[in-house]
Amino acid sequence: MRRAYQAELLKLRRRSVVIAALLPAALAVLTTVLTFALAKTSPTFDPGGPNFVQRLSALADPGGMTQGYSLGMSLFGLVALIVTIANTTSEFSLGTLRTTFLAQPNRKAWLGGRLLAIGTLLVVAFAVALVAAVATAYVMAPVRDVGTSAWLSGSGIAAAFGDYLNALLGAAFFGLLGTAIAVVVRSTVPALAMAIVWTFPLEHIIQGSWPTATQVFPGLLFATVAVGGVSDAPYVSALLASAGYAAAALAVAMIVMTRRDVIA
Repeated sequence: MRRAYQAELLKLRRRSVVIAALLPAALAVLTTVLTFALAKTSPTFDPGGPNFVQRLSALADPGGMTQGYSLGMSLFGLVALIVTIANTTSEFSLGTLRTTFLAQPNRKAWLGGRLLAIGTLLVVAFAVALVAAVATAYVMAPVRDVGTSAWLSGSGIAAAFGDYLNALLGAAFFGLLGTAIAVVVRSTVPALAMAIVWTFPLEHIIQGSWPTATQVFPGLLFATVAVGGVSDAPYVSALLASAGYAAAALAVAMIVMTRRDVIA
């Protein structure tokens, strides 16, 4: 697995992957600016809900420094899903997997190394995004007259680390789901269409008439974990359900990868 991990890290140095890795930072800056710019004095709505507006006074709380980061990274889950699917299905369409397995027939080791490499990329990309979001928050705070004394307290640092960990978990869950879909479908366009249509419009349309969908559907659960929980789905239950989906996705990917022929 170590060699597979090192080989996958080399492949992730491609320009397109590097650009995709910078997207979390750009999104974190944008959502942090919008969080401060749109904050109101009225009561806050449910994070992740369609009418979410941050309460201005809440931005001075210990967790206010990374409010925009948390929201932005929850939106990045769909991007992580798309990038993972496109990157994995390209291995089948370009025929590189067949050559790889001729030299290294241990498919589980290859898949494990690939997932670890993607995980490493997410850890670094989300850390860079966190730094960018914090810097942006300090720029925006005086513009809206928001106090920052609580941000670097023990509670503030813990809240920032919690937001980082939750965002990373949410993206990792989306990545595992994307990997399973890519390994099963193997074709980029059908895999992307299936994933995007289900996790973005359909889940949210159903959620509008059935609030319990937040506790059932994987895309909604992963996004809930990324923001630290919502009223319709408490954090712990969302985390456990998401971990179950992720474990199932990993098991499907491993089984299909080891038992299905790679002929391209």
